[in-house]
Amino acid sequence: MVDSLPSVDLSTATTVGTPVVIGGATLYLLSNGNWVKAASAASASSSQLFQELEELGVKFSRANTVGIVKTPSGVINWLENGNSGAGLQHIMERHSQEFEGWGLTSESQVSQFILNTVKNGGGTPLGDNGARLYEVTINGVTKYMNVVTGSNGFIVMAYPYSP
Repeated sequence: MVDSLPSVDLSTATTVGTPVVIGGATLYLLSNGNWVKAASAASASSSQLFQELEELGVKFSRANTVGIVKTPSGVINWLENGNSGAGLQHIMERHSQEFEGWGLTSESQVSQFILNTVKNGGGTPLGDNGARLYEVTINGVTKYMNVVTGSNGFIVMAYPYSP
């Protein structure tokens, strides 16, 4: 059933609630009541978001960016491949087994889930270090994910969190 759902560009869709993971696929409920899969973490407006970062003088690597999103509050966040200290490589080296426990078994699934969670906004700030705690639904179960972003919007790390 999940495979038969349409894929949409979430940058142009209005979602409600939190994303749901079923069988490794991240699903979103649209405001019209239909369930969909995200077409890609990188949206059709990625070039516009990159241009905004350039105009702000933010340092980033377009070539190494896995995905870029804008939150409902207008903050641009992006995830780069990174290295052992930050970015997707850091996330996968340190937390891939935890994400696998959620049914997210590939870098693509993990990065898309993180980007789409951040894109939907919300989250509770955890101190002043850029960490936010997001409530997500995985296979019908409420879980929590901590996402840490730099002051420039770069996603430094993300991981499943147990309060």
